[in-house]
Amino acid sequence: MNKGSIGPGAIGMPTTAKLTAAFPGSVFVFNPSAVAVAASVSEFGVTAGQSIAHVAGRIEGLQ
Repeated sequence: MNKGSIGPGAIGMPTTAKLTAAFPGSVFVFNPSAVAVAASVSEFGVTAGQSIAHVAGRIEGLQ
């Protein structure tokens, strides 16, 4: 089951951590800051999304 996190920066990072713990290998993230996305990918092993629409298109239940 794919999940998504928009804005995994300083405020959104705890949410991304919780999603990744609950759904390992199934979390997509997007942030306008490439640095924030890279940190999430590095720290949690999430998949980087190209845009909000890209992430939303991969979240189950939103199609």
